Amino acid sequence: MKKIIAAVCIVAFVVLAYLGQVFYMGNLHEKNFNDFVQKLQTWKYAKIEDVVFEKGFFNSKASFKLASQENDFMVNVAFLITADFKNSIFTQDVIEGQINLTEPFLSLVGDILPNGSVARFSVNSHLNSDFDIKFIFSDIDVQRAEGTLLLKNFVLNFTMTNQGSILFSDMNIDEFRFEDFNPFMGRVSVKLEKVYSDFSSKEGINLKDYLSKVSDSQTKFSIYRLSMNDVVLDELNLEDIVQTEGNVSFNESVKLYIKEVNLGQLSPDQRTLQDIKLDFVAQSLNQVLYSFDYDPVDILEDKLFLSTNPKLKLQDFSFSRAGAKFSSKGEANFSADEEVNANFSAKSDVLPSQILPILALFGADELFEKKDDIYVLDLNATGSVKKPTTMINGTLLEIDDTYELQDEFSNPPSDLILD
Repeated sequence: MKKIIAAVCIVAFVVLAYLGQVFYMGNLHEKNFNDFVQKLQTWKYAKIEDVVFEKGFFNSKASFKLASQENDFMVNVAFLITADFKNSIFTQDVIEGQINLTEPFLSLVGDILPNGSVARFSVNSHLNSDFDIKFIFSDIDVQRAEGTLLLKNFVLNFTMTNQGSILFSDMNIDEFRFEDFNPFMGRVSVKLEKVYSDFSSKEGINLKDYLSKVSDSQTKFSIYRLSMNDVVLDELNLEDIVQTEGNVSFNESVKLYIKEVNLGQLSPDQRTLQDIKLDFVAQSLNQVLYSFDYDPVDILEDKLFLSTNPKLKLQDFSFSRAGAKFSSKGEANFSADEEVNANFSAKSDVLPSQILPILALFGADELFEKKDDIYVLDLNATGSVKKPTTMINGTLLEIDDTYELQDEFSNPPSDLILD
C-alpha cells in the first residue's frame, strides 16, 4: 500500500511540475514577446502595427505587422509576422512562425511570391538562456522570355543571447540566378552557386551595433562559383578575423583565395588567372574606423587613423597564368606625428601586363626592371605622409607638387562644349 501511495505521489509531483513549467513558459513567452515589440518600436525605419498576443495554457499565438516608414522614394513594404508558442521547455522548437508580404507591395511581386510567403522561422531555446533562430526563405523560380529569377535553399541561422546579441550566424544559398536584358547595358546575367558564410563573436554583438562597433569576431565566406556575364570565378574563400585592443584600437587579418578567374572577353591565352591569394594584416587601427559612418576624404592624412600608430602589412598578394606567376608583399608603419615608413616589393616571371593585360593601362610594366630573368619592383617611401621621399628600384621619384589637376580644366579649349 505504501508503495502505491508513493507511486501516486511521484506521478502527481511530475504532473504538477510539468503543468507548473507550462504555466511558467506561457508567462515567459508573453513577457518576452512584449519586450521584443518594445524594442522594435524604437526602430526609426519601421513601425509596428496591429500587435496581438493570445495567451493559452499549452499554446499561445501572436501576430503583428512590421511596415516601413512612409517616404517619397519607394513603395511602402509591410510584413505580417505570425508565431505559435509552445509553452513547454521540452519541445525542440519553442516558437514556429511565418513571415508574409502584405499589400500594397504584394501586388507588385505576386508572381514571384504567389502566396506572399517570404520565410518560415523557428526558435529553439538553450538551458543557458541562449537561443537559436532559423529562417528558411521561400524558393523563387520565375522563368520569362525577357529574364529569369531563381533562388534555391536560402537559409539563415542565428545563435543569440537573451539580451539580443549575436554569438554565431551562418547563411547558405544553394543557387541564385538573375538574367535580364537591359536596352542600355545589353544582357545582364548573374549566377551564384553554393554560397556560405558564418560569423562568430565570443562576447556577442548587438544587431544594431554590427556596422558601427568593433568586436572580437571571425567571419568566413565562400562561393563555389560566381558568374557575371562572361566572367566566371571558381572557389572563392574569404576569412576575416578581428581582435580588439582595449577600447581604442583593434587588429584585423584578411585572407582571400580564388582558385580561378575566367575573363571571357579576352583572348583564350589571356583570359584565365589561377591561384589568386591575398593575405593582409592591419594592426593598431582606431576603432572609430570600423564605424559604417566613418568616411574621411583621405584616410592616410586623417588624424584618427594616425592617432594609434597603425601598421599595415601585405604578407602576400599573388596570382598566376599559364605557369607565369606574379607575387608581392609590403609593409607600412604610420605614426601619430604624421610620419610613414613603407616598403613594397614585387616580382613577376614575365611583364605584369602579360599575366593581367589591364595592368598595361596603368603603366605597370614601366615600374619593373629585369634581373636574373625575372621582373622586379622595389618601392620605399619614408617621411611625411603628405609628401614622403619615394624610391623606385633605387631611383628617387621626383614629384612636381606645383601641378594641380584643376588647372587642366580652368581654361578649357574653346571647342569644348558641355551640354
